[in-house]
Amino acid sequence: MLTLPKDIDAAQAAAEITRRASAYRLTAESELDEEERSKLEELGRANPLPPDPTAGKNDARYFEFPTFWFMNEQSARLLPTTSAGDGSPQQSHV
Repeated sequence: MLTLPKDIDAAQAAAEITRRASAYRLTAESELDEEERSKLEELGRANPLPPDPTAGKNDARYFEFPTFWFMNEQSARLLPTTSAGDGSPQQSHV
């Protein structure tokens, strides 16, 4: 769980995290299909979600990514893909 100070707008922070994560995935993932790529591009322009007037105090709103990625030691340290000499993408790890 992420706890933000009271002076930080959670919706603004969520939109910024979403934009950064989608930009990273667009750069780092070489095997996205057309639909995934389109959705990530859309998320890259995410604006803060407006409050839902019918929601309770602790209800959360969220952005949905088009696919998922398993977490492991290597995925935590991915670098964007680079091209090999033959033009094929190479995934780099730290």
